[in-house]
Amino acid sequence: MPVEINHEPYLTLGVHIGARTTSIAATDLFGRTLDVVETPTPQTGHAVALDALAGSARRYLSRWHRRRPLWVGVAMGGVVDPATGTVDHARLGWTRAPVGSVFAETMGLPVSVAVHVDAMAGAELLLGMTRLAPASGSALPSALRASGSSLTSLYVYARETVGYALVIGGRVHSPATGPGTIAVAITIGAERPLTGVGLLAFFLGASVAAVVNAAIIWIAYRFADRLTELMGATARAVIVRLTAFLLMCIGVQILVTAIGDLIAHWRAV
Repeated sequence: MPVEINHEPYLTLGVHIGARTTSIAATDLFGRTLDVVETPTPQTGHAVALDALAGSARRYLSRWHRRRPLWVGVAMGGVVDPATGTVDHARLGWTRAPVGSVFAETMGLPVSVAVHVDAMAGAELLLGMTRLAPASGSALPSALRASGSSLTSLYVYARETVGYALVIGGRVHSPATGPGTIAVAITIGAERPLTGVGLLAFFLGASVAAVVNAAIIWIAYRFADRLTELMGATARAVIVRLTAFLLMCIGVQILVTAIGDLIAHWRAV
């Protein structure tokens, strides 16, 4: 017997806190946007700013008296702890800002807080394939449905802040550490020759290495879903921790090189 869910009486609220502008959107249970409003993000401490933004969201929600709100999702840049709903945002000057608790107390609804790019990737993962369905309402082809959970996608956000997330095998992954390529480039650049043929050879070698690294990264992203399936959860966890350790070693090398050069300069003086 066919069953259809009555989605008309319900809505969810999405809040994107940007460095300059905050967007508040109402959506139905199919992920379709019903209305969007924007308000300037207060350039104050997080206590005053969050009270103002949560109040704006509550007043906006009061317009929808014919629909029952079910959930509030807050997305923003910075370092977000989804478990506690706290955010560190250098651009706004926020440290351990209790975004989740303030919105939950003001709105009286369940609240989830996520990094803006993760939220975008998750929304596309949940709703993107539905938008590809034919207008007649018929289901997606079985091959397309099957491939939806195995596609690998890279989402990049670049506006006032920059962030990225990777969808592998139907799950959203975001970086837990900083970009290793930048750390490596700094370390190599600090050891470059100053003049002569060695300097030219250095730049040629570094350029070739950058191209090779880019090719390796492309191959890894292209076949990431297959590689993760072959490795398994344990191997993935080991590789992540090993990579973090190597990045720490690179950082220590940068520090040791800088201290050594500084001491040598002092002795020369």
